[in-house]
Amino acid sequence: GAINLEFFYEAFYPNRDKNSLQFYAGPIVNSVQEQLKINSNQGEEKYRFHATHDSTVFALLSGIGVEVKSLIEPGDGVLFEVHREDTGPIVQVLYYHAKSHTFEKLTLPSCPDPCTIDNFIKTTLGLTPQQWQQRCFM
Repeated sequence: GAINLEFFYEAFYPNRDKNSLQFYAGPIVNSVQEQLKINSNQGEEKYRFHATHDSTVFALLSGIGVEVKSLIEPGDGVLFEVHREDTGPIVQVLYYHAKSHTFEKLTLPSCPDPCTIDNFIKTTLGLTPQQWQQRCFM
């Protein structure tokens, strides 16, 4: 049988407050933020791929403000594209649906199109490893 989304959601995001979400999603969002900074300044790297668990994809989506409406399926993923525009680098976020081999463009509520990398970093819940560790010992 299928796993109830509400059960899954409660298990990984029980308090539904911004601080809890940042604690859970912050490290992976910070990793994305750091990579976007590098890619926006240096044009050498064409892409970078990370494989991860569904719960981490869930955290990443939640941490960038995307409402997760269904379970993350095996093989699904999130793609961050850096586009160099005349006005500066922008980020486009796509969700990959493995079953149908299709991409869905995601709109970030806190960073409407065109979403500059600077605005993405300011409006998403990144948390450096040092900040995360400090919060553990508060």
